[in-house]
Parts: sequence; structure tokens; C-alpha cells
Amino acid sequence: MEKRGRPKIVNLLIRAFVIVFAIAVGVDVIPDSWVSHSVIRTHVRRGLGYLGLAQGEWSLFAPNPGMRTGFIVGEVRDGAGNIAVWKSPDWSQQGIATKFLKFRYLNYYQRTVLNREASNDLADYLQRSIPTREKVEPGIRLTDDLTIVPSDPIVPPIKQVILHHHHPLINLAYEEPIPKPTELVTTETDRYLVKRDYPK
Repeated sequence: MEKRGRPKIVNLLIRAFVIVFAIAVGVDVIPDSWVSHSVIRTHVRRGLGYLGLAQGEWSLFAPNPGMRTGFIVGEVRDGAGNIAVWKSPDWSQQGIATKFLKFRYLNYYQRTVLNREASNDLADYLQRSIPTREKVEPGIRLTDDLTIVPSDPIVPPIKQVILHHHHPLINLAYEEPIPKPTELVTTETDRYLVKRDYPK
């Protein structure tokens, strides 16, 4: 008995889907400098974003490679005004095995630096998770007479979370050749991400 294959219409639909998907991803990853204000691209990116398939621009190469180094710092405050500091892993200091096994965490923290909604999500998670699941270090606080003293241990519930991205910047003069790694000069910077206040 001869085995029947898929109907031709199914084959055509599969081919059409693959072609449309390839075109959509192609439109999504075109460098921003080529099509900065495209209505079609805006709709394609929005649709892929809803599906969780958005790629974004792959800025892997010169002159502006996308490098998200450093770590996220959270300043946490409880109802009594006690302050503590939370830090995400510094992935540049982690080994290959750790990065491979925890690649989802690595990607999440890198997206948090770029996306305000992800920053809000991380702040809300910390508000629920400190100090049981996420550990913090005691910070410093100002007394009424403006003296700096070590903060008392944080006591839940957390009332405020402020997130910053702490990262190094390489200082290069215009058209200066890239120096040897031992001669690199870097500065440490903090970029504000989000502030979340929580009611009583």
C-alpha cells in the first residue's frame, strides 16, 4: 500500500512560514544605522517581542561592540531607615563552567541593564527575597546630627530598592591605537537604573 505524504497545502504553508519568519528576523537584526526610522521594522519588532523572538541589533563588531560588563548594585532600605547593599555576580570574574551552567542568569542581568521593565522586575524580586533568598551587606547611614555610622541589619519588609549598574569604562583618546591589556586605563562608573518605593 502506498504511503501518503502531507497535502501540498501543508507543505506550502510550512514554506511560507519559514520564509516570513526568516524575513522578519532579518528585518529585526538589520543595524539601526541602516534603517533608523522604519515603520515596518517597528511593527515587526513589536510582533517578535510579543512572541519572545525579538533579536535586537547584534552589535558584536567594531566600531561599537555591545559590551555589558560590570555588575548591578542594589541599595536596599527598610522601614527603620537601615540600609544594606546587594550585588549581582560580576560575570567577567566567573569561570567558563559557571557562565555555561548559569547562562540564563547572565543573560537576565545583562537585559536588566538595558530594559527598565526588567530593572523594575529585579527590584521587586529583591524586595520579596531579602534577606532570606538574597544576601546583603550592611551599609552606612546618616544620623540626625549628620554623622556617618554603620547601619543596623536590615529588617523586612523592604521599603525601598535603588538599582545602579556599576561598570568600568576604558579611556581611549580619539584615534589612539588600542593599548596592551597591562596598559589599559579604566574608570569605574555607576549608572542609575531604577528606584522602587513600596507601601507599608
